[in-house]
Amino acid sequence: METVVVCTKQIHTCTKHTCLQADRYGQMRCKRGAPWQLSDSDKVDVSREWTPKRSYGYINPYNPHISVNMRCNNDNKILTNATRTQGLTYYFTTYGTKKQGRSYNLSSLLAKTHAYHEDHNPYINDLRESNRLLLFRCVNTLNKQQEIAEPLVGLYSLGLTECFKSHQYPTLYWNSFHYALKQEFGFERQHETR
Repeated sequence: METVVVCTKQIHTCTKHTCLQADRYGQMRCKRGAPWQLSDSDKVDVSREWTPKRSYGYINPYNPHISVNMRCNNDNKILTNATRTQGLTYYFTTYGTKKQGRSYNLSSLLAKTHAYHEDHNPYINDLRESNRLLLFRCVNTLNKQQEIAEPLVGLYSLGLTECFKSHQYPTLYWNSFHYALKQEFGFERQHETR
C-alpha cells in the first residue's frame, strides 16, 4: 500500500504553472529545488542542514504511516535552527488564529447575487417578498464566502458562544429614550426658537 500511495501522492512533478520559474539566464528551474540531492542515509552536517535518505530525486521526505493512513502528500523536515522554527511557529499561529479578512469584495458579491436573482425571479412583482428574499440571499452569500478562524469553528462545534458576559444588559428602546430626552431637556423648543 505504501508504494501505491508514494507513487500517486509523493512524487513531485514540475510544471510551468506550479513550480517552474525562469532564472536570470532564461533556464526553467524548480522553485522547490527538485530534483533533490540523493543520499544513501540520513545525515546532519556541521551547518545543521539535514539530508534525508533519498534514492529518487523527485520524492520529498515523508512519513510512511501518515502517507498510508491519510493517503496524502506530506513533507517531513527536521527543524535544526531557530530561523526555520520561528518561521514555522509564525505560520501555524497565524493560520490557526487567522482573523476575518477585509470585506473588500462584499459589494461585488452582493451586486452579483442581486443581478442573478433579478433575472431569475418570477415573482418580482411582490415587492415585500422580493426584498425579504433579496436580503436573505445576500446574507447567505456573505456567510458562504466568509472565512472563520479555527478557534471559532471549535466553539461553534461545541455549541458555545464567542462572547462570555458576567451580567445581563437591559433592552434600550431608542424611541422611548429619545422622547424622554426631548421632554426633559426641551430639544424641540430650542429648535423652534432658532
